[in-house]
Amino acid sequence: MTVEHFVGLMSGTSLDGVDGVVVAIEPREGNTLGMADSVNVSIEAHCHSPMPAPLKETLLHCQRGEPIHIQVLCALDNTLGEWFGDAAFNLLRQWGGDTSTVVAVGSHGQTVGHYPNAHASCQLGNPSVIATKTGLPVVSHFRQGDLAVGGQGAPLVPWVDAILYSHETVPRYLINIGGMANVTWVPPRSGYAQQPVWEWPLVAMDTGPGNVWMDAACQQLFNKPYDTHGALAAHGSVSNALLMALLQEATIAEFLAKPAPKSTGRDVFSVSVLEAILDLFAASVSPHDVVATLTHFTAQTIANGLQQLAVHQGIQTEAAEIWVTGGGAFNSTLMQALKNALGIALPKGVLNVGDPLGYPPQHKEPLAFALLAWARWQALPGNNAFATGATKATPLGAVWLPPFFKLKPQV
Repeated sequence: MTVEHFVGLMSGTSLDGVDGVVVAIEPREGNTLGMADSVNVSIEAHCHSPMPAPLKETLLHCQRGEPIHIQVLCALDNTLGEWFGDAAFNLLRQWGGDTSTVVAVGSHGQTVGHYPNAHASCQLGNPSVIATKTGLPVVSHFRQGDLAVGGQGAPLVPWVDAILYSHETVPRYLINIGGMANVTWVPPRSGYAQQPVWEWPLVAMDTGPGNVWMDAACQQLFNKPYDTHGALAAHGSVSNALLMALLQEATIAEFLAKPAPKSTGRDVFSVSVLEAILDLFAASVSPHDVVATLTHFTAQTIANGLQQLAVHQGIQTEAAEIWVTGGGAFNSTLMQALKNALGIALPKGVLNVGDPLGYPPQHKEPLAFALLAWARWQALPGNNAFATGATKATPLGAVWLPPFFKLKPQV
C-alpha cells in the first residue's frame, strides 16, 4: 500500500504554542478504511513553536468575552495563519523528507469562541495563508462539519481514539489534558470488527479545565507560564473552602452536572470567573495553596467525568485501561492527584501516563488532526455522532488550495 504524509497542527486553549507533526499514513493491506486498526501511522517529525506574547494577549482578550473590533479579528485571522504557516514550513524543513509525498496540512486553528448550546464554534488561522506558505493543500474548519449536522463540534478526537487506540479485548478511557480536559470511552474492538469507527457507540465529553486555570494562577501569582512538573502545587495544600466555591459556582455546577455528550471552553471556565472567586479568598488562601487546589479541581473533575461515563455504560466495576496524554501529563502532582481520585471513582482502572502507541503525550492532538485531514482526503466521516450529539456521521473539514495548484481530473 502507498505511504502518504500529512502534517498536523494544533494550538489549544492553553495558548502556549502550536505543536506540529509530520505523519506517515499507510492503510493496512486487506482492511477496509475506517475500521479500527485499519491504518499504520508513524510520526516522523515534531516541533513546538511557542506563542508570541503579543499574540497571546490578543487571544486572551478575545477569550475573556471582551468586545473586539471586527478589524482586529480579521487581522488576527491572518496573523495566526502566518504563524501556523511558518510553523508548518519550519517543521517540513526540519523533517527533511520528500515533500512530494506530503498530501496536505491538517490545521485545527485557534479557538476564540466555543458555544455548544448555540451550535457555534470559531477557530481562526487563515488556511489560505498556510497553503501559500507551504505550497500544500490545507484541511481546516473541522468543527463546522459536525455543527452542520446538529453536533457540538466537539470532541472530535474520539474518532481517532477508536481507529488508533482501541484494544482487542480491553476497554479504554483515553484522557487528554490540554487547556481543557476531555475523555473518551472506547470499547474493545472485538465487538465491533465489522463496523467503521464512526458507527461505534463511543462516549466522550469535556470534563472541565485541564491546564487553563492552573496556568492562569501561575502567571498571576508567581509570574511563571505554568507549574513545571507540579512543583508549586506540591508545596501547597488543598483549600476545601476554595474547592467548594469553584464546584458550586452556578455556570460551572451546571456544566459538571450535564450528561455526555458535552463540550466546553473558556466561555464557562474563563479566567475572569476564576479571578472573581480567587478574590474572595485572597486573604485566607496562600498562592501555593491556590495552585494546589486548582490542580486538585482538575483531577477531581476528570475523575468525576470518568465515573459519569462508567455509570452511564454500566461498567463502573469492570477492569479498564486509563491513558493520559496532553501537556497535563507532565505535571507529576496532577498525575498523583488524578491517581488518587480515580482510585475511588474507578477502583479497577489501571492508570497509564502516555500514548498507547508510545509517542510523547503532546503529540496526540496534532496527530489527530493529521489523521482527520487524511480522512477528509478519503471522503470518510470524521466525527462520531454518539460523541458529539450530531444527527449523523459526516466528513469534516474544508480544503484550501495553494496558488496554482492543479486539480487532477476525475477518471
